[in-house]
Amino acid sequence: MLCRIKEGLVLSFPPKTVTVVQCHFDAVERDFYDTFAHKLRARLRELKGLTTEKQWCPLMVMLLRLRQGLL
Repeated sequence: MLCRIKEGLVLSFPPKTVTVVQCHFDAVERDFYDTFAHKLRARLRELKGLTTEKQWCPLMVMLLRLRQGLL
């Protein structure tokens, strides 16, 4: 978020920090993740070339949930 003041924007942000965390799945988690990822890829191939937001939004939500590990 940008902090707005009457004179303009406050752009004194701290330096960006990137942390990569390796997660190791057990067999059940890996199977679930791979199955879900395969279904998502298949659905994306079906919608290739479509540009309406209504068709892409549910897929992007699924991808976000997969990345967050919330499924």
